[in-house]
Amino acid sequence: MRPCLFKANGYGGATMSSREHCATSNLLTSLISSNFFVTIRSSTVPYATIASVTILVAFNSLSIATQAQETPFVEVSVEPREVLVGTPVTVQLAIYVPTWFPSPPVFPSLELPNTITRRPANSSRPSSRTIGRKTWSGISRSYEIYPLIPGNFRLENENIKVKYADPGNPNLELLVQTEPVSFDAIVPEPASALTPYLAGTRVRVDRVIENASIDGVKALTVGDTLTVSYRAEIDGLPALFLPELTEEVSVPGLSQYPGLAQLGEEGSLATRVETITYIFNAGGAYELPGLTLRWWNTDKLAIEETSLAPLPISVTGPSLSDETLSGESQTRQHWLFFGLIAALVLALWLLLKTTSVLKQRFHRYRQSEAWAWRALNRTLRQDELHTCYSAILAWLDRVSATDLAGKKGAGTFTGKSPGLTTPRELEKLRRCLYAGTVSSEHPDRSVLRKELALIRQQWLRENGKNPLNSLPTLNPDVIAE
Repeated sequence: MRPCLFKANGYGGATMSSREHCATSNLLTSLISSNFFVTIRSSTVPYATIASVTILVAFNSLSIATQAQETPFVEVSVEPREVLVGTPVTVQLAIYVPTWFPSPPVFPSLELPNTITRRPANSSRPSSRTIGRKTWSGISRSYEIYPLIPGNFRLENENIKVKYADPGNPNLELLVQTEPVSFDAIVPEPASALTPYLAGTRVRVDRVIENASIDGVKALTVGDTLTVSYRAEIDGLPALFLPELTEEVSVPGLSQYPGLAQLGEEGSLATRVETITYIFNAGGAYELPGLTLRWWNTDKLAIEETSLAPLPISVTGPSLSDETLSGESQTRQHWLFFGLIAALVLALWLLLKTTSVLKQRFHRYRQSEAWAWRALNRTLRQDELHTCYSAILAWLDRVSATDLAGKKGAGTFTGKSPGLTTPRELEKLRRCLYAGTVSSEHPDRSVLRKELALIRQQWLRENGKNPLNSLPTLNPDVIAE
């Protein structure tokens, strides 16, 4: 900042240009705010200049004081300071600025534990206030806080975000903090025994029955349904305070299907509606439950009671005893049906298990010597020589390796039975199959069957296999398979 320049005029005085006046004013303002003092000697500066400087100093001091006072502020009011549980407390926050609001301020929610905070209709309103010779702009907001339990509730310092106009400068934005306030919620001593606590100026209960005749409930028979709606109204509390109106009761022959509760509020009147559907499964006399509400009358300062009488219902049709016998018969049929299903499942499981075992046994049997011997007997009755020879080799594979001495040739095995023609017949069979020329000698299959049967019986005796016919056959022409 450059210093002010003084110009001498013809009258021995001094004048300052507007720019020099601004510079001097800024310099003096900074010096005053920095706790510096300016000393001007009369021998150097004329008296007119001294007067001008004095006026500037006073003007800037007043500007600084005014600027310190022109800060947005907030006012908090709570009415009343003590209320009954469920009765609203009105809290009002009012924020004021020295100019105007280019945008609405951001107010806090004022939510507290164990309370319900609501904003009534037209909760935000503009206002104004005259401070000194200036009119300040303001906006107020109202809240209704419903305490749910007795005790002391305290609103701590809350922040309000405000933006206001400053001519010549961008809009200013800052946070303004409220002062802490508190209020108390109490329950009157006579009403402390109410469970749940219910208070208001008026409580009303009603019951609406669908499909009802003019004289009351229409004639009902077994299987009919009856829909009953219970309605409760309270003036002075939110609908949240209204307790459940219906409860399920265990009545033989009666089925109950409750619906969801519906809460509503219109002005100071709160309502709760619960609907329940009854189905009558047996004939007889029934009694639908009534309803009783005990509440604290805030006008009369006394406990009152509002109730509905129980509703008798008569249903024609089979009585509960008949239904019970029929139910027991149906139960026996059900158990019989389930038992039959379980028996079928068990039988199927055993069949699958047995089939698996039989398959395993059959597979082992096909790998045995007995299976190969039966196949050999079948093929010896046929004309195909190569099939007979393959069956003989397959049967020899099933015979113990110790008897064959590690060889699969038929000659080694049949050599244990001298006097038999089996080796010769087998040689004829090989020549017919593998000789390059047509052989005139064909093996005698009946001889092979007889002699191989004798050889098998000897083998079975030597290996302790207990042949089926341990003694010589009476009829050698018939060979058992």
